[in-house]
This record gives sequence, C-alpha cells and structure tokens, in this order.
Amino acid sequence: MIPFNAIIKRNDFYISTPIDDYVLTLTNIDIINIIQNSAKKYVIIVKINENNDKKILSKIERFSQDVVINNNNKWFKNNLEYQDIIDNYLPCFNEQNNTLEIVLHKDYFPTLDGYVNIEDLIKNQKTNCLKNITVKLIGIYIKNNSFYIRWLVRNVEKIENDTNELENIDELFDTKYERLVGKIDDKIKFLKNTKLDLKKIYDSKDFEALLKSFYLILDKI
Repeated sequence: MIPFNAIIKRNDFYISTPIDDYVLTLTNIDIINIIQNSAKKYVIIVKINENNDKKILSKIERFSQDVVINNNNKWFKNNLEYQDIIDNYLPCFNEQNNTLEIVLHKDYFPTLDGYVNIEDLIKNQKTNCLKNITVKLIGIYIKNNSFYIRWLVRNVEKIENDTNELENIDELFDTKYERLVGKIDDKIKFLKNTKLDLKKIYDSKDFEALLKSFYLILDKI
C-alpha cells in the first residue's frame, strides 16, 4: 500500500518515512480542538465525517502495524511477539469517536485558505462552515517501546456557506483559480529562496549544516 524506508534514529526516537510522499485530503471535517505545544507547533484534533476517509485512515493504521510487525526483527534486536507489538501501538486515528490528531508546524508553511493566520484559525475553529484539510503522512515513529504514525497539516480550507458571496459558478471558478495561482507563486518563491540558502551551505562546505538541513528541506519540498 505505502512503501516505507528503513528506520533512522533522530534524537530520542526512530522513524520510518514513506518512500514517496503520501498526501490525503479529508473533506467535511470538524475541528474539535487546537492545542499549542510550542511557539511554532500545534496539534489539531479533527472529527472525520466522510465514511470513505474513515476507511482510508483505518486501513493506513492497520498497514502501519503490519510494517512494524514484519520489520521488527530486522530493525531491532528484541523478543517482541505479535501481540506485544499490537499492544504497544498508539493509534493516531481513533475509530471509536472518528477523531484524528494532526500536527501543524509553522516551519512547514501550511496554507490556511479562508483564514488570516493560525490565530484566526484558532479563534474561528468552531465556525459553522465546510472545512477540508490536506495532510501528509510523516511516518512511523518508534519511541520508548511504543509506535505510532503522525500526520502533518499541508492545507486547511474554509468554504463559506453564504452563497451571496459568490453570484455564480464563474465567480467560484475564478476564485479557485486565483487561489491556486497564488499558492503556486508562493511555492515558487519559497523554493527559490531555499535553493539560494542551500547554495550558501554548499559553497561553505559546511557538512554539518547540510546534514541538519537535509531532511528539513526535503520535507518542505
């Protein structure tokens, strides 16, 4: 389903990332809560309402368990049995109440369509309107004998229910087009600046700086 890389160690945890980016758009979600963990990091708890999204998330949870089960002896030297691994799994998607925990980090430049900034999103998180959220699978984390997957916010989109704002389908089409063009222009600008920063690191021959920047830049592009 989703091919994963071999695990690598980062600080106090291990992580196995998808070989290719896995991005999922969840439609018609409800924001339950937004918790700020640090100056730049938030956890958004959303309720999943669409049955197809529920099925996909459940399938990914089970597949992630299978990845660890099938690779445990290859990755680690331990005597964990099948049930031990299952018992140590911490689900990101709660199938009982259909909620999903998602990380939002300012350093990864999430786009907030319909919101001024993250503070506006927090203030208006309960607004009665259609919300879609696009997320990227970060990977499988293994820490303190427990393992879990994490999702990263790529985009939050608010769609107003007030039809008076859009007089006809042509205006809606133009609005969506202009939004996409703006996002593409912002991405191009970011990539150009990132390329310049990377060239500076290369010219300095600072291997440690390149090593620190490698995965951060890779995730952002």
